Amino acid sequence: MKSLTFKIFTSVFLIIMITFLYQCEKDNFLHEYRDIYGNWTIRNISGGFTGGSIEPNFDILTISHRMRYYIYRNDTLLSNGSIEIINETSDYLEIDFVSDDNFSGFIKGSKIVRLSNDTLVLSDNCADCYSAYFVRSETYSNENYIQPRKRLDFLEVSNYPIGFNKYCTSVYFQTELLGFITCFDGSILKTSDGGKTWKLVETTNTLPLYAISFINDVIGFAVGGQSNCGGTGCIVPGYLMLKTTDGGETWETVPLPYKMADLSSIRFYHSNFGIAIGTGAKLKTSNGGQTWSSFASDNMTAVYNIFLLNDNVAFLSGLKGQLFKTTDAGETWKYIGLKTDYYIQGVMFINEQVGYISLYNSLMKTTDGGLTWKRMEYAPVGVRTMYFSSETNGVAFGSRTYASSEWDVWDSYFNIMIDGKWYGDERVTSHCTPFCLSPKIYYTITYDNKVSIIKLTN
Repeated sequence: MKSLTFKIFTSVFLIIMITFLYQCEKDNFLHEYRDIYGNWTIRNISGGFTGGSIEPNFDILTISHRMRYYIYRNDTLLSNGSIEIINETSDYLEIDFVSDDNFSGFIKGSKIVRLSNDTLVLSDNCADCYSAYFVRSETYSNENYIQPRKRLDFLEVSNYPIGFNKYCTSVYFQTELLGFITCFDGSILKTSDGGKTWKLVETTNTLPLYAISFINDVIGFAVGGQSNCGGTGCIVPGYLMLKTTDGGETWETVPLPYKMADLSSIRFYHSNFGIAIGTGAKLKTSNGGQTWSSFASDNMTAVYNIFLLNDNVAFLSGLKGQLFKTTDAGETWKYIGLKTDYYIQGVMFINEQVGYISLYNSLMKTTDGGLTWKRMEYAPVGVRTMYFSSETNGVAFGSRTYASSEWDVWDSYFNIMIDGKWYGDERVTSHCTPFCLSPKIYYTITYDNKVSIIKLTN
């Protein structure tokens, strides 16, 4: 009898402990918000009717996996309580800080959560209330974040006005002097002096254009189109490809079979091998764009990013971790992706074994050709363009936090890794996917419609 009682007691105890540990360690938030756990140092509280700031009455906010929060000042615990989820979607999170005591401060009540990289913003749930801005506490003491100055001595950044009131969708440079910009209204801009001045070139197209790629200084292709439309009886315009044979002065439509699709990316590795992809369309050429043929693969649904490694090897990435590889110039494709709900918004391989992909909240690396992927510590997030010359040296356009002193924290969109450590520069912003001409020269379009030229001088 005693033995049976002991076994029952032991079983109940184990169940209680397992349940307790599970509750402690399980993730209560959706994937998009699971980086909220940890220690956060407050930077400032601002907003309200005046838009001014108020002094916070605490230093550190700690959020634990047990859905508990703790507030500290000068290493002294001021208050604690529980966190309840009010509304949670992939685009929206509202939580309630329920205090266990009578602490009266900003961290109390319902808050709207915004989370990006190492920055956390908690806002009152009203139009004219305050928002509190935090950075991870580790940022101030972890040497991986420390950078004395906000501008890099070995980086030259030049900005030139485009001169046209257009929404630019992509930038491309064939050489340091010859460059192009595509626009949503179907127009193309050209520069022959390295971006200092721009002009409209001849094209009768009015459908959106999204990308350009050249074979040489005179032959190039632009792609775009429209894969949907609205209204009764509307006819979907379909995908579009333009070609120039005079260095981009004039463009003519490439005859393609009609398809309810668009083309968002195009790349050429050399004068023959090229790929163009978009929503509902996947095309390849092996004769320099004289003819284009469709290709497909099992489970290849929505891919939007291209990386060409050599004459035969290419990679395509897209929705929900989709990543495909070809070793025969696009004839066949092998799936090497990872299980995730996130969109792979950038892909780059140094060789067939070492490669990188970017998710909205991480930069991932493989050293076995895509069989396994590992998150890179302290790397930028939301990366759209990257170039790695080695496993410890590279450039990534994405968000990252830096600290230049105890209370001086700032963010950079341009990030360079040197011998395994990241550095950033505050001068670079972007609203379109940046373009890499060479390991030392990059281009992007700024939010105020200027072409930004970034050159490494080291």
